[in-house]
Amino acid sequence: MKSWSKVRFEQLVHIPAAARAPSGSPAVFILRLPRPPGNGLPETIPAMRALVRRGMDLLMAKRAIEALLQNAEVVVSLPQVEDPKLLGAELAAFGISAALEKPVRTGFSAAESM
Repeated sequence: MKSWSKVRFEQLVHIPAAARAPSGSPAVFILRLPRPPGNGLPETIPAMRALVRRGMDLLMAKRAIEALLQNAEVVVSLPQVEDPKLLGAELAAFGISAALEKPVRTGFSAAESM
């Protein structure tokens, strides 16, 4: 006979992690809330998922959106952005404007070393 807790834990369903962007480059974005906001608050959960999909840790994405709600502007560094315009359009659909501050450079070119 199985205990109640063992039966209960066997019923847990695996929840897949968020799909990540297949490839991309690091980038820094400035996220802003339009003033006055369109129809109330932005869609925070889909916005967090969009940040996580670009390589941001879930807790950091949550904190970034919370800071955005308090300050109306936040700067985020994303490790893997496949297309800055696509991210901007996706976040705009959720009620957040995103501007590319600067691409993050990794490595150097041969011309720079001379």
